[in-house]
Amino acid sequence: MKEIKTLIIEDEVIIAESIKIHLLKMGLENIRMTHDRISAIRVIDEWNPEIVLLDIHLENEDDGIYLGKLLQKKEIPYMYITANTDTSTILKVLETKPVAYISKPIRFNEFAVNLSLLINKNSKKNAQVFTLSNGTEEIQFYENELKYLRSNGNYIEVHLDSERKIIRNTMDNCLSEIPSSKVVRTHRSYAVAINRIQKITNNIVFIQNEQIPVSRLYLSALKELVASDKK
Repeated sequence: MKEIKTLIIEDEVIIAESIKIHLLKMGLENIRMTHDRISAIRVIDEWNPEIVLLDIHLENEDDGIYLGKLLQKKEIPYMYITANTDTSTILKVLETKPVAYISKPIRFNEFAVNLSLLINKNSKKNAQVFTLSNGTEEIQFYENELKYLRSNGNYIEVHLDSERKIIRNTMDNCLSEIPSSKVVRTHRSYAVAINRIQKITNNIVFIQNEQIPVSRLYLSALKELVASDKK
């Protein structure tokens, strides 16, 4: 996830830097910033960002709306960040079909949820679909929206970016249906998506704002697998 090309378009430098800090906390590192319409168009054309965070009002009142329409044509997922929540602004926003819309001042929890939606929208473009089945029912989800699996009694909870799905099954059966290069067991009751791991300690895996337990049985193999995946 850290390699996702992320563009911030915000005319206030301090706010842009604050947004960047939020993105880094979420595990995104490939970030560029621009502060006006002309430079934003150039970066969009030359760099081809995968997701965009866009202020509605830049130098001119409708610059953000213009850029939103451009991103819509290019099919680049984006969300608006703005201090304007009046009806006329919201109506203009809806016409450009952003993935999300959040208001300033930015609240991290709200930001994190909407950023996950944005990442999820981008990841679905070419993502593999996984199917878990128990013979009578099945659930499907995209590869890049998976965070982790949790065994809870006779059920498996599939934790995704924007929702949680549940199916009656065992962890072993579910892991047999997902490529071993995509998920790794960390505990009797947990398995995590390898590409979502941010940090590993002796007993915890960090995935965004969540902490997943690691048992000693799986720790060594987990560290080796993650190290190999990053080479």
